[in-house]
Amino acid sequence: MLHIHINIIVHLLGIGFFNMVLLSVYTANLAAILTANKSSNIVTTLKGVRNNGYKICARRQISHQVAHSHPFVTDLLLKDPVDGLPGFVSLRRTEIIDRMKATVDVFEREEYCEVALSTEEDLVTMQSEGNHCNKTTQEEMLGFATTGFPLSPRKNEILWPMFQSALNEGIFDEHVEKNKPINQCLAPIITSANGELFVTHLAGVWLVPLFFALVGLIVHKFDSKKTEKPFSKRDESEA
Repeated sequence: MLHIHINIIVHLLGIGFFNMVLLSVYTANLAAILTANKSSNIVTTLKGVRNNGYKICARRQISHQVAHSHPFVTDLLLKDPVDGLPGFVSLRRTEIIDRMKATVDVFEREEYCEVALSTEEDLVTMQSEGNHCNKTTQEEMLGFATTGFPLSPRKNEILWPMFQSALNEGIFDEHVEKNKPINQCLAPIITSANGELFVTHLAGVWLVPLFFALVGLIVHKFDSKKTEKPFSKRDESEA
């Protein structure tokens, strides 16, 4: 009678699962590489936004500033539902980012956009609360936003040099970086431009066969102890 140990069955299950998953992942990964669109949809400039036919969400004040250096932006802006003009005046700063979607359907073209013009601090603040983790800033810097407070003319001559010295010495930037909110979003999954998987994405493929291997070793250990015949005095006398 053929006797098959349980540990052998467990090992065979692990090997079979590994081969099945690895073949499936390889097939899906190869299909993703072969069918991937060679023109990447990730844009880093406003010209790329125009070339891809994307819509832009922005407050009217910011859109006017950007339109001075990029006049074509006006044609890409969503219109405010209140007055029908490009750029929003009825939305708060955070609501501009709320209007962004990765994929905008045809019937949503007047309400949502793929790109937003906003200050970096808005996105940093929202991601510090764990919101909008699928959004990121791009490389092109369109302008600088400065914030200040008025000084009395009587104190201006005394305070202005002090503040300017602190700015030149980097004290202001140091405090800004020190008090910058911590990003609560998880690190984004790194993929290649074609969308294929990396080795780190296949962790489950390695862990499951490892689990089967450990279970097989444990079963083999207990099975060997169970089948081991104890040595007694009777066996010694018969010998």
